[in-house]
Amino acid sequence: MTCPDEVPARHDLTVHVCAPFGRDARLIIQALEEAAIPGLICSVESALEKIGREDCGPLLMVEEALGTQAINRLTQALQQQPDWSEHPLILLESPSHSRLPGTLPDRPGITLLRRPLSARSLVSVVRSAIETRRRQYEVRDLLHHLSRLNDDLRHQADQLQRLGLQLTEAEHEERKRIARILHDHLQQLLVATKMHLHLRSRSEQCQDDRQIQDLIDESISVSRNLATDLHPPLLDDATLEECFNWLASRKQRRYGLNVTVRFDGRVGCLPKKVQVLLLDSARELLFNVVKHAGTNRAELHVMRQPGQGLTLVVKDEGRGFDPDNMTEQSLGIFRIRQRLQYLGGRFDCQSRPDHGCHCEMFVPESLLEHSDTVTSESEAAQSHHPSLQP
Repeated sequence: MTCPDEVPARHDLTVHVCAPFGRDARLIIQALEEAAIPGLICSVESALEKIGREDCGPLLMVEEALGTQAINRLTQALQQQPDWSEHPLILLESPSHSRLPGTLPDRPGITLLRRPLSARSLVSVVRSAIETRRRQYEVRDLLHHLSRLNDDLRHQADQLQRLGLQLTEAEHEERKRIARILHDHLQQLLVATKMHLHLRSRSEQCQDDRQIQDLIDESISVSRNLATDLHPPLLDDATLEECFNWLASRKQRRYGLNVTVRFDGRVGCLPKKVQVLLLDSARELLFNVVKHAGTNRAELHVMRQPGQGLTLVVKDEGRGFDPDNMTEQSLGIFRIRQRLQYLGGRFDCQSRPDHGCHCEMFVPESLLEHSDTVTSESEAAQSHHPSLQP
């Protein structure tokens, strides 16, 4: 079994015969030819080099061809075979006293035959050795094919991971663009309109203008909140801990949700794509708490150990839900789970009615290994970043 785009490996089933004395080699070859079995006479040196090779059939050797040094080399060659190979080796023992039984390693591919023996018995053993070698070739080809498939799967997994990060980055950039439009255009227009109405209302004392100003104030507030939700201003410069503290303050101010933020281990400065993913997921999960949990307390817990990836836990002790019967929560949770799976991570959500909810995200170390270490000076500087205000 081979891959369609690979050159098939050879399936050589020729029996290589090593019998350098007298007429033994010619007689063996003649017996094999009469049984329609291809055979080839070779030297001891050549036979030892062929053991374990991917393109070599069974070996048939007589004991007289093997000196002490050759036996040692034979033993070493047998032990160095690839995993798929147990090279069939037929050894014809000396008719008188054989040194082979206690000298060679105990391996399933070795067959000892005491001479004299009939041509029929020899041919039967050789056929069995050829069939054994054929099955080994099939195993070899299957292993090569599986290795190629595994390489393809790893390549596809890497592609999915890159696409997942690109998707996160593309979404982040689009949010940033929309937030910029809201801030640079819509909000400016609303503020300018408010100023004109204010000047007009001072001169004419128009009650309707006061109501219009109130509506514009509300519109400005909504657009600012929307711009901040789409692209938090601190995201480009702050650490993950600073982002989560900002998020906790914002949830408390807007919804009265008290969020406890805990960090175990030094997280440092993460790649922006990963930080965007974590902040976006935490914000989605906390908003689920606001909408569905019926509690005013939640917890964000970040854990990182060097070389073991990063874990984010978002949990509450609210009313909980049945994971098999999710409604509004399901879309956000499904989105988080799918994106993490694309990146090689995982997401787990455990809940039951009246027992709160425990959501756990795991980000593999491979996505964090390009992060830079944050020095204490840069951390101190970022702690005074003006965009950290909720």
